[in-house]
Amino acid sequence: DTSNLGMRHFYAALRQTSNRQGRAITRIIHFGDSLVASDYVSGTLRRLFQRQFGDAGHGFTLIANAWPSYFHEGVSRYATSGWLVSRVVGPYTSDGWYGLGGVSFRAPPNTLVRIGTAKHGEIGRLVSRFMLAYAAFPAGGKMRVRIDEKTVGELSTQSTDKQFKTEEWNVPEGPHDLELLTTQGTSRLFGVVLERD
Repeated sequence: DTSNLGMRHFYAALRQTSNRQGRAITRIIHFGDSLVASDYVSGTLRRLFQRQFGDAGHGFTLIANAWPSYFHEGVSRYATSGWLVSRVVGPYTSDGWYGLGGVSFRAPPNTLVRIGTAKHGEIGRLVSRFMLAYAAFPAGGKMRVRIDEKTVGELSTQSTDKQFKTEEWNVPEGPHDLELLTTQGTSRLFGVVLERD
């Protein structure tokens, strides 16, 4: 970028975050290969930014493991077996829908996922909202939603037409866990965002 202006929006966002202007959260997406999937490089950069500009939460993480080496620092994650995985590198989906992380997960009955704040360390210990990215479609399923081991409702992933959707749960800022269990049909999920103001 010979104009030296290519990163100006990024630096402006960091300036707003640094000055605590409103609810200014700078979100960064880091695409890459196995070092990103294992969170080595991304996790180090995330912690450096959080220490300098504030911990606005972990951000996006895949709903379950797409590869044996997939993990994220600063967040707790657990998923049962039984998830059906499609990735941009194969096996493929017939519709090409992979979501932000390049992975689509199908959750048949009794598949469970639990994603929450970190249990150790100084970063990632607080959250004030969870946002789930999923696909709604005619043959979608139903999921029980629990926060901190208390049932807070049911999420239907059924829709008359296929569409990308998000669902958000706000919680008092603190350590929390979000748990989703497929109770009926098959749901299609992409990932969860953990953020705080």
